[in-house]
Amino acid sequence: MNAAAHRDYSIKGTDIQVKMFDDHLTVESPGILPGMVKISNIREFHFSRNPKIVELLNEYDLVKEFGEGVDRIYRDMAQAGLPDPEYRQADFMLYATLKNKNWGEEDKSWSVPAASSAIDNVQGMILAFCAEPKSRKEIMEFVGLTNRDYFYNHYIVPLLNSEMLLRTIPDKPTSSKQKYVRKS
Repeated sequence: MNAAAHRDYSIKGTDIQVKMFDDHLTVESPGILPGMVKISNIREFHFSRNPKIVELLNEYDLVKEFGEGVDRIYRDMAQAGLPDPEYRQADFMLYATLKNKNWGEEDKSWSVPAASSAIDNVQGMILAFCAEPKSRKEIMEFVGLTNRDYFYNHYIVPLLNSEMLLRTIPDKPTSSKQKYVRKS
């Protein structure tokens, strides 16, 4: 839907293409990112190249809300325990690649390092939210994630390893009363 809503219809001779492989799919859409939208700020800036098409898609409940497409892709990928989407522009095309886990084998290249030096947006949200102690469930609801294991391994463990987030019951890490709080 995102590609149909945002493709550059002035470009003739090619169509939106969805290429599916065992480990990923790539959506190729004619047109580069519009206006001030760049790959580096694609989650912060929203621009509708075809507002009438977006309005029609919204009217038929094919999109939930305006400006949510890219954020929804990131959120759905994270909830599924998959890597973030990758965007690339070349000539007059925008490519969006969504990776899947390899079937029948584990691909270590997609695993999250135990301690990450960079803080992503979700980790920043967690740290801001945990000024006061919060349970894992409260944090997951706040950031909108549902996959417990992925959430814990991808976000909580790196924050604990970097000592930016602390357990309120450090002697019992699996306690049902465990909460997490940002280090002061």
